[in-house]
Amino acid sequence: MKYKGIELESIQLKAVVDSLDGMVNYSLMEISSYEGYTAVTAKSTTHKEYFNIMLVDFLSNLDGGVFGQSISCLRVLRNVCKSPCFNINNSIEHLTSPVDQLKDWLEEVVTVDMWFSSVDIDACFKVRRIDFIKICGNICKHGLGRLTKTARDLQKIFKDNGFHIDDEQSLLALNDFHEKFHDDILSYHLSYISEMLNNIRWGIQMYLLPEYESSHHWVNKPDGQYAYHVPKEISSQFSQHSYWGLMNLVRRKPNVKQFKVRKFARSHY
Repeated sequence: MKYKGIELESIQLKAVVDSLDGMVNYSLMEISSYEGYTAVTAKSTTHKEYFNIMLVDFLSNLDGGVFGQSISCLRVLRNVCKSPCFNINNSIEHLTSPVDQLKDWLEEVVTVDMWFSSVDIDACFKVRRIDFIKICGNICKHGLGRLTKTARDLQKIFKDNGFHIDDEQSLLALNDFHEKFHDDILSYHLSYISEMLNNIRWGIQMYLLPEYESSHHWVNKPDGQYAYHVPKEISSQFSQHSYWGLMNLVRRKPNVKQFKVRKFARSHY
C-alpha cells in the first residue's frame, strides 16, 4: 500500500524517532556534564560500533515499501521541513535548524593526515564526513566477505585524492582507514554528533507538541486511560498505529535533555 500526506509523515516520523532514540540514550552512552557543557562517550567498543551502524542506517536509504520511496531518515526530515503536515503556529521552525545543521556538517569536506601502512601511502586525505562515517559503519557491520563495495568506496576516495590503488589494496587499506576514522576520529566527534541528533529529536518533539496537545484526551483520568483524536485523513490501520506510536513518543519525551558540548569537541576533522 502506498501512503501519502499526513499518513506517510506519521509513518516516517515514527521510524525516524525510533532511530534517534536508539542512538542517543543512557544505555548506549555515558553522558556527563561539567560547568554547563556535556561530554558523550560510548560505554564500550561494542557500543560505539553499534552507534556507528545505527548512524549509517539513519543516513542510508531505507525500505521504499513503507517510506513511499527509498530515502534516508535525514532526507525524510528535510522533506518534512519543506512540507510539514502537523505544522501548528509555525512549530516546524524548531526542527528546521537542527536538520540543516547536521546536513551541512555531514557534507563538509575535512582534511586528515594519515599513514596507510598496509599499502605504503602517506596521505593528506580530503573526505566528506558522511563518507567516512558510512565506510566505518559498514566495516563494523560486515565481515570481510561483504566488504567489496565498501572497499571500492574507499578506492574512490583514494582516487579523488590522487592515489591509485587496485581492488586488493583497497581491501588491505580498510583496516588502516577504520583504525583512524572510527577508533580515533569518530570517538572525537561522538559528543557533537550526539548533540546534533538530540537537537533533532527535540526539534521533532517541539514540532509535534501542539498536535499532541490538541489530540490527547482523557478517557478515564483516574485510571490513566487516554486516547488521541486521530486526524480523519489517517485512515489505514498501519498509519493509525504509527500516529498513536508517534504521539506516545511525544508524551514520553526524548531520552536525554538538550545539551551542548565544548567548542574544542567540534573544531577539528
